[in-house]
Amino acid sequence: MKPVNIRSVSFYSGLWFLWSAKLSDSCDTTIKMLRDERHVGMGLNFTLTCEFICVRQFYILRWYRGTQIVSSVSTSQANYTFPLHVTHAGPNDSGEYYCRTEPPVTDSNTVFIRVLDLFVNVSSTALEVLEGETAKLSCMASALNATLFWARGGCEENHMLSPMGR
Repeated sequence: MKPVNIRSVSFYSGLWFLWSAKLSDSCDTTIKMLRDERHVGMGLNFTLTCEFICVRQFYILRWYRGTQIVSSVSTSQANYTFPLHVTHAGPNDSGEYYCRTEPPVTDSNTVFIRVLDLFVNVSSTALEVLEGETAKLSCMASALNATLFWARGGCEENHMLSPMGR
């Protein structure tokens, strides 16, 4: 029986038949971006993550916002998770983000992040109400299409309330 090497596999059956097949050690580089949210409040932090699969050692992995490179790394790992951490988001952080390998160029899907200047004004942050009494709270937000909700209780005990307070 013939030995097996990395580049080819050979099978020998009896003295009559020899079958050989060439194995390829190549795989296609793919990139998956992991991000659900598309809106970020001004001054908040957000993280985008790209998973690079089947990366060659000489590739450079990059994060882009539009055409601008915002982060680069090289790695010897075939599979690599590359996060992009943005702290204290501002208007300049809004834009289309994606990952790319160079060379050859392989791009991830893109995500558009919009940094919103959301200001919320609540009539009172703490209000003492006795059982049976009525309390009226008001809330005003500066951003259009903002999703707002009322909550009561501490951080460990939040309850969603309808706009009517029920």
